[in-house]
Order: sequence, then structure tokens, then C-alpha cells
Amino acid sequence: LDLVSGVQSALLARLRQRDVRDHIEREVELRRELNHRVKNMLASVSSIFAMTRRGATSLDDFTEDFSGRLTALANVHTAVFEMDGETLDLAHVADLTFKPYRSGDRSRISATGPSVMLGREAATTLALCFHELATNALKYGALSVSEGHVGLDWAVSRADDLLTIRWVESGGPPVTAPSRTGYGTRYLTAALRNLFGTAPSIAYRPEGLEFVVSGLLSRPSLNPAAPNVLNRHD
Repeated sequence: LDLVSGVQSALLARLRQRDVRDHIEREVELRRELNHRVKNMLASVSSIFAMTRRGATSLDDFTEDFSGRLTALANVHTAVFEMDGETLDLAHVADLTFKPYRSGDRSRISATGPSVMLGREAATTLALCFHELATNALKYGALSVSEGHVGLDWAVSRADDLLTIRWVESGGPPVTAPSRTGYGTRYLTAALRNLFGTAPSIAYRPEGLEFVVSGLLSRPSLNPAAPNVLNRHD
């Protein structure tokens, strides 16, 4: 009996030691992950600050633009945290970003398309890009007048899983191509080229701006955690 009791005690001690070791390893892993995410967040804020500073013409413009961009960033990160995962639906990203611009009137900005799951970084990038487009429409485009409308839609080709996102404005002031490329346009082009692998196309149609970008859903930049990120709805 003493021998059996001794063996049991030794086994229990070994199990406790293993539990403690696993707990410590998990805690170290969580700290590393937290450190990584904090660094990424600070890098994003730093990048947004630099982008806003270069494009601002006054302190008031800087304050308004910087606050709006941080809000778009915070909304997406909050949504990912609340979903307890690393992916976010494109439709949810659009709703979060456009909520401040709708003010109860959802008809001003419509967003339609199938369910497409995006990685956290891709969701953040698209939120910032949608914010840039909406801000531009509010200042100069379709949202600057009461009759204006913005339509965001996206589709996925079943043949090659090509995701295409379109932003189309209508009912606003007549559109003319700018004499020079602004910083917002340069940011949109660079960010979406990095995300989709191809640069977006921008058409300055008199009846309204049209902005289109396409890329394969298999690109790791869109969702590195999942090989199949499309949940198709017929």
C-alpha cells in the first residue's frame, strides 16, 4: 500500500508539474501575441498620423481626418475582438465604416454582396479605404448634396474566386478629373495594390466617381488564416 501510495503521489506531482509548465508556456505565448498586436496597432496609428499630417491643410482638417481614421480603425478591431476570432465579414466591415455617414438614412450609402470573410489586417485596410472614399464623397462628391447616393457592391467569380469591389457615386455634383493626384488617392492605390496584388481603377465620370478593385481570394493578404474564405450564398 505504501508503494502504491508513493507511486500515486509521484504521478500526481508529475501531472501538477506538467500543468504548471503548460500554463507558463501558454502565458508566455499570450504575452508575445499581445506584444505583437500592440506593436501592430501602434504602427497603424503612426502610419495614419503621418498620412493625415501630410494631407492636412489646417489644424482643424488634421483633427477631423485623424479622428475619423482612428474611429474606423478602432471599430474594426473592436468587431474582431467581439467575434473572438481573426476574421471579419466584408459586409460587417462596410456597416461599421459607413455608420457615422448614414445618420439614420441607410439609403445614402448602400452596401451589398455575398458573405466574404477577411483577415484582420485586410478588414482594417478596407475599413480605412472605405472611410477615405466616404470622406471624399462627403466633401466633394455624391454625399455633399442631399440627392446624392453611393453604392458599394462586391462579387466573387465562381470560376476563379476573384473578388471584385466597386464604389459608384451618383446624383452628386459633376465630376472632373483632378489636376494632380491627392494623398488620399495615393494611399488608396498603394494600400489596395498591396492587399489585392493589382491597382484599383478610378473613373472620373461626369455623373459620378467609379472606383473598382479586384483580386484573388486565395491571396494570403486577404485572409492568411483560412484557405477557403468565401461563404457563397445563391
